[in-house]
Amino acid sequence: MQPTAKLLNKPGLFSNVKSRSCVMSPATASSLLPIPLKPPLAISGESYPLATTCEPDTPSSEPILNIKTSDAVKSAAEHVRDILRLCRSDNMGVRDILPSIYLRLGRDQDAYDFIKSSETTGFSSDYDFGDLNLPYLNIVDADVFESPHYLYGEFPTLAALVCVTLLKIRLLLDLVALMNAGCLARRLPQELLDRIKTFIPAVRTRPDQPLQVDELYVAVAKATKHFWPALLDPGAHLTARPEITSRGTQDEMQVKLQYCYDSWIETPGSIDFIKTMSAR
Repeated sequence: MQPTAKLLNKPGLFSNVKSRSCVMSPATASSLLPIPLKPPLAISGESYPLATTCEPDTPSSEPILNIKTSDAVKSAAEHVRDILRLCRSDNMGVRDILPSIYLRLGRDQDAYDFIKSSETTGFSSDYDFGDLNLPYLNIVDADVFESPHYLYGEFPTLAALVCVTLLKIRLLLDLVALMNAGCLARRLPQELLDRIKTFIPAVRTRPDQPLQVDELYVAVAKATKHFWPALLDPGAHLTARPEITSRGTQDEMQVKLQYCYDSWIETPGSIDFIKTMSAR
């Protein structure tokens, strides 16, 4: 199998990749969630970890894929954070949605901080969700270049694996762009070009990043055989409404794909990256 490191050196592989952006059209923020939520209780300045504040309503809103405005995505991020603040135990699993929303907003660091918090201390089996004095989702400025070994447990969280895979691919695409900064010399002021070049030595000291992408790709495939084929050819999976899901099933994949698909298509080059890896 050809490693990702060699794929990055393939001439023209990312020649059509443009800068990442979030291009959207008007819609309501609440519809970002795959099912609409009753408004959480307004308790000023306090957390209220009761499941009754997070009960789902009858599904009626359009899925996340139909929401294309940056304002809606920002509002949805705030809404999900409020749900987690009011319901720390997250009985609805909205923590699977938030990292992809952060990626859509270009908040890659926040996405990684949240995943590391939720997958380490935030939802550990011995965490007391009723003790509001305990730190909660409080990891800040975690090293996005580090190995995500903490995700490779016996029962990995599919949404976290997929999101970190995309985040690592975004890092690789950005690193490749930095390495190719010389092609911008004619269009950028020298001062700005010099500042860009200061990052290149640091980039060259992170040779483990392609290997991490390989490991994450394999981890997702082990978690469910359905995800990568569906990402490349989503079809009806984007509108499916599974009633019950379990680990490794197509139903689980459909739910998680709907959570994250927009973050993938809004990252130019990412799906082609996976297509190339899948063809190896």
